[in-house]
Amino acid sequence: MTTYDVFLYFSGTEFKRVDLIREELEARGRAVFMDRTEVQPGQGLSARIEEGLRNSTLFVVYYSPRYAMRHACQFELVHAYLADDKEGGPGRLMVINPEKNRAHIAPVKLVDLLYVEDRDGMTPGALADWIGKRVAVVHGTFTGIDFAARPRSHGGTPTVAAHVQRYGAMWRLLTALTREDYPMTQHPGNRTALLTGLPGAGKTMVVDDFVQYFGHSYGGVHRLDLHGVVDNYPLEIARVLNVGRDEAEAELERRARRARQLWVVDNVPPGLPPDVVGALTIPVPGVATILVTEGGPTPEHGEEVRLDGLTDDEAVELVTRLYRKPTSDEEKDLTAALATGVSRHPMALAELARGARERHGVRTFAEHVGRVLDGSADGLEPIVELFTERLLRETDPYVLTLLRLAAECAPDALPVRFTCLLAARFGLREQIVLDALRRLRDIHLAVRSEGTWSVHAVVRLAARRLPAGWPASGDLAKVAARLLTDSVLEKHLLSHARHLCDRTDLPADVRQKLLTRVATTFVRPAPCGRRRPVLRPAARRVPGRHRRPAAGARGCAEPRGSGGARPRDRLCPAGRRRARRARRPRGRTRRGRPLWRGGTRVAARDHPPGLGRGAAG
Repeated sequence: MTTYDVFLYFSGTEFKRVDLIREELEARGRAVFMDRTEVQPGQGLSARIEEGLRNSTLFVVYYSPRYAMRHACQFELVHAYLADDKEGGPGRLMVINPEKNRAHIAPVKLVDLLYVEDRDGMTPGALADWIGKRVAVVHGTFTGIDFAARPRSHGGTPTVAAHVQRYGAMWRLLTALTREDYPMTQHPGNRTALLTGLPGAGKTMVVDDFVQYFGHSYGGVHRLDLHGVVDNYPLEIARVLNVGRDEAEAELERRARRARQLWVVDNVPPGLPPDVVGALTIPVPGVATILVTEGGPTPEHGEEVRLDGLTDDEAVELVTRLYRKPTSDEEKDLTAALATGVSRHPMALAELARGARERHGVRTFAEHVGRVLDGSADGLEPIVELFTERLLRETDPYVLTLLRLAAECAPDALPVRFTCLLAARFGLREQIVLDALRRLRDIHLAVRSEGTWSVHAVVRLAARRLPAGWPASGDLAKVAARLLTDSVLEKHLLSHARHLCDRTDLPADVRQKLLTRVATTFVRPAPCGRRRPVLRPAARRVPGRHRRPAAGARGCAEPRGSGGARPRDRLCPAGRRRARRARRPRGRTRRGRPLWRGGTRVAARDHPPGLGRGAAG
């Protein structure tokens, strides 16, 4: 049986750098396991990695941001972490951080461990020396490594439905509950985690997995489910602990003196008063608390752990378990499109994967994905009804207005500035819009990113079923279309303009102007260039002057004048590069001039009739 000093693990994109470290370690006489070199053709990858880890002294992680997102990497890290945690003594885990910050490293214990930063001129030899010093103080090999073993259940019945373990979410939960244990590197915490997410996001499943994997760290795990409980929470707490109504806190404190306790409260209703939420947490030393809710408790009650959509790897893993593993690049792309079509929502994606399995042989996977993307998939109906019930409980009229707007536009992100300009047409102040967007984010119905916002794909379908309100959905669409005709269609606006062009209820003049604006945005490249379309602002491609935006749209980008556009400006990048190579020393061209002239003729030919000078806008 071969034993190894170092088990070197990394994400595939860092192979070259890690391979240099391996060479330096082997030059110093260290035996190194790395899957690229130790796994032979025909051997099972997981079985060989399990054997290598079991026979290794030190587990060294090259912890890049990509490593943090890889499901397979996190699977092996969890098993190494648990084996090291149960064994005790000098830790067998070591982290190499190639980034300037450590925000991507989880759990918090790995941040607090001795780790090396691979930057600022650090050589592979210096990294090998650091690893060698660590190996010298650790003896023996890992014990208790078994990838096939299912963790023992603690405090409740685990979920039996097929799902994917979300290791990133479990690491964040563990960090929130144990941050106080590492005061030298972490800010103070109160051992309370708020696990928040949309209905069907898999919150309870994440807690089930967390208890199964990390429940051994606690002397007792106690779970309270508030589903269907209207009030009288103290009585429910006492029932779970099997004590009298007024003895619950004292009993939990007595148990915590013997060993740490984990207190889990599921289905916490949103909007509870702060004092009621505080009573549910049971602030007793030695007790860690997880509150599971759709949103409501403020961060003052604990550290929020947001459970949004699955990662790319998790989505592929879920579809593989419920349908089949993608066998080609085309199927991989279809799986990614299926996950994106429902914003990687676990429940929705699981239902669609089961539907694909049930209709296998009747409908191709491509047809199944196409029905999802155009909104005609029947498997989404129960999920949409669940979300519709959630939206009907919302009482903020401005939040409902933004949801109706999202339902009328394309599923892509909307610029916040454009949303504010549109709301101003209905007399709504900018601060009202920003507050409503903040509310949408807090209750997991929308995502904010770099000046844009978008709603969950299933939320968008549910928003179409909202009852009529003010402003009416049709009025929102008409005002949005008019505003788009006065704006340059940049990348965040183009998809919405194309989507609104398909509406037949828009006024004829508005629809024609919007069609003109979209048409002048797309330009085919010259024959000498690449085949893919090149996207440019309309004013750079259509001869003539463009009307300036209306006063209400001054926050949007203004078009650039193109009356004096030179012929070479109408060429694609490939044509410009070829022309520059043919340029003579004094600036004249030989091969470039025909290319520019050809590009000018093609650009003029490709513009639709009526889009000449002064017609656009």
